[in-house]
Order: sequence, then structure tokens, then C-alpha cells
Amino acid sequence: MAQTEVKLEMSYRQRIRAGAKPWQFVFWWMGRICFIYGLICTSVWTVVPLDRLPRFSTLLSDPRVMTQVQPNKLLLMMCIYLPLCFLWEIIQCWFPKNSLFRQASSYTQNLIIPFAVATGFCGAFVNFYYTIWWWDDVIHCLGGALAVMLGYEICVALQRKHKSQCPMNILLIASVGMSFIVGSCWELFEFTFDQLSPGMGDTQHWSYRMAEEANQVRPFFNPGGGSPANPLSDYRQRYPLMDTMADMVLNAVGAAVFAIGLRLFPYHHKGARNPNVAFADPDPTAEPADAIDPEVMKSRV
Repeated sequence: MAQTEVKLEMSYRQRIRAGAKPWQFVFWWMGRICFIYGLICTSVWTVVPLDRLPRFSTLLSDPRVMTQVQPNKLLLMMCIYLPLCFLWEIIQCWFPKNSLFRQASSYTQNLIIPFAVATGFCGAFVNFYYTIWWWDDVIHCLGGALAVMLGYEICVALQRKHKSQCPMNILLIASVGMSFIVGSCWELFEFTFDQLSPGMGDTQHWSYRMAEEANQVRPFFNPGGGSPANPLSDYRQRYPLMDTMADMVLNAVGAAVFAIGLRLFPYHHKGARNPNVAFADPDPTAEPADAIDPEVMKSRV
């Protein structure tokens, strides 16, 4: 039994070392350390009153920060984001060899961890969402680009699993389509979350008070509305709509930019590891190896 465990462990280590480069591990652990720090801090904040902590004694004077500091919510986010930073290693360890997920390259984690740090650590933990008005806009652009990369990785994984070819134009269409699917599902999640857990947050700003704050710090789209004499009189009622549409537009912008870059540099479809080259038929006109000449069959009979 001990020998079997050592063999499995070595096999896992070999897969990890062969699939990722040393600089990638250093890059990944920089993001993981951020979430470990955030997990420790949020665990303390759930026990110790916030006004007794030096970090919050000065920040709580800002009402925007006060309304957003929810230690239990931040602790839950840290517990979700930290395992996400080990996603590729988890897949390599637990999923079978013929699984589609095992075909995913380590490049996916190069984007997942920075995106997780930008959203979970910088956006929520450091509170950039409400202290830097354009932070959410940048996040949605990056999210659209990340979804295109995710679609591209899934398509390449399918090629490797089934040992098949696929034109690059089809890959791009599928990748961009994945971006729109992910963006739509995220907006549906925000709406559902607001309806089911109104006490934990207000992601689409249905709250009038939070809509007023968001309108001051995130002027990307003017919500408009109201009468000609007072065009912003009911902007709070329109803000959830404008928030959703702004997110969708920014997702599309990020997806389009990354799709153009992917068309110019399809990193999986260059060089010796190009699936379209690796799985190409060397001689399409040649007969199958197991084909039998009819004349030979007659002679045998």
C-alpha cells in the first residue's frame, strides 16, 4: 500500500512539473499569499469588534466603507477564492486521465489567480469597488477577456481529448460565445443573489441608498430618467438596469479585444503542439491500414 501511494504521489508531481514552469508557481503563490492573509484577517474580524482594530478605526468614518464592511461575507469570499487559486492542481490530482478537465493547460491559472486577486482581494477585501470608481468597469472588461480564454481552452481540451482538428475561425466563434454565456450567467447570479440574500449585499444596487452612492462614484453610464425639469429625479429606479447593461457592454468590449489578440496570436495553435497539426492525417488520399484488396480476397478463396 505504501509503495502504491508513493507511486501515485510521484506521478502527480511529475504531471505538475511537466505542465507548469517554475515562474508560474512563483506567480501563483503571490496571489495565494494575498488570500491567506485575507483569510486570517477576516477570521479575526468576525470575533473582534471592527472599531477596536487599527485598520478600521480610521476607515469607518467613511459611510461608504462602513456600509460595505461585512466580516462574515468577506470570510466566506476568502474561503471560496483560496481553493480557486489551486484549481489546476486539484484537477490534475483528482480528475481521471481521460477527463476533459485534465486536458486544460496551466495557462488558465495564469489568468484565474490575477482575476481572483483583482475581484476578491483588491475589490472586496481592500474595498476598491467603492473607493476607486472605475475598478468594477475594469473587472468586467477583464472578465470578458478571461471568459474568451476559458472558451478557447475548453475547445483545445476537446481537440486533445478526441484527437480532432478544428478551424481557427470556429474556435474564435465558440470562445466569444462562451464569454457571452458567462457574462449572462453572472448577471443572472447577481439578480438571484439580491433576491434571495438581500441582507448580504446589493450587487445590482436595488437599494436606493446604495444607488445614490454608486451614482457618485461610478459615473460610467448616466442613468437618466425623470422629468425635463429634473432629469435625474428617479435615477435610483433605473440604476439596476444601467448597472446590468454597463456590465454587459464592458464584458463585450473585453471579449472583443481578447478575441482580436487571440486571432493574431493563437498560443495553442502555434509550433509543434498545434492540435491541428498533431492530429492531421498525413495522407488523406491513402487507404486505411486495415483495408483489404478485393483481388487478394479472391485469391484466398
